[in-house]
Amino acid sequence: MKGLGIIAVVAGHTFSGTVKDFIFLFHMPLFFFIGGYLFKVKPNFKQYLNDKTIHLIVPYICFLIIIYFPFHFLSIGALNSKNIMLYFIRPLVGGKYLFSYSSVFWFTTCFFFVQQFFNYIINKFQTNTLQIIILTMLLLSYLNSLFFPNFFLPWNAHVVLAALPIFYIGYLFNQKKYFIPFYIILIFLLIALAGFIFLKNNTYDMKYANYGIPFLTLFSSIIIILFIKNLASIISRFKIIANPLIKLGNASMVIMYLHVPIIILIEEHLNFNNYFIFISSTILSYLFYIIFSKFSITKFLLLGSKTDSEKIKFNY
Repeated sequence: MKGLGIIAVVAGHTFSGTVKDFIFLFHMPLFFFIGGYLFKVKPNFKQYLNDKTIHLIVPYICFLIIIYFPFHFLSIGALNSKNIMLYFIRPLVGGKYLFSYSSVFWFTTCFFFVQQFFNYIINKFQTNTLQIIILTMLLLSYLNSLFFPNFFLPWNAHVVLAALPIFYIGYLFNQKKYFIPFYIILIFLLIALAGFIFLKNNTYDMKYANYGIPFLTLFSSIIIILFIKNLASIISRFKIIANPLIKLGNASMVIMYLHVPIIILIEEHLNFNNYFIFISSTILSYLFYIIFSKFSITKFLLLGSKTDSEKIKFNY
């Protein structure tokens, strides 16, 4: 499922117009859903924080240094104190203030906060209290989206309000708390597609806290994600298709960070159609992943490998 997810992410930044809006309806919610689906409760908060800092924040900082500073230098404009100050403040604040080449970086920090907060509340509270907290967060996310759209927190921490409920839904499906027959999913999928076509603002732009139509857009997104989940189960039976998708899924972090700079560079210097850009940006990003996976230092710094961090004696 992660392989299909990263394909959706790349496609969302390659195509435009209606296609982009439709992909945005589910592609970032999909990764929060997958995160919840794969989540394992960790009672040792300090150890979990340490592990996820290595896995997520270390690569985030390294890719930010590699991509943001050189690629955004030309966007400074006039070399005055204000522009130079903004140039260095933007990566510190992160989130929605990262744009263009580094536009997708908001996801990592938000995902990190979601994991940490969810691990805390699921260890500390009973199910009923936990669900009240998550419902309250969802309601606050709509309050943010509809009435205070300019409110934000560094590293897009405010988006946790909308992302954590999706994460929780993914967790519930992994726990077999809910089961929806595939034919019911198909019926709801048709309804979700009709809603996307005929209703305005029925899409997600989570980076900028635009969560679409309250509850309806969330419902549509979850239905599409459940369809993708079932599709992934079907594809898994065909190894010739499944194996490449699994490999893409394993490389999802690197592809996420690199595909946008590659897309922008291709568009600026070469005149190719969107399908070529989509395929080439995915392949080139994956090739970088292969290179990074060859060395302990890059596996630690760029892939977030805890094993390799221990090999090079990293502690903080």
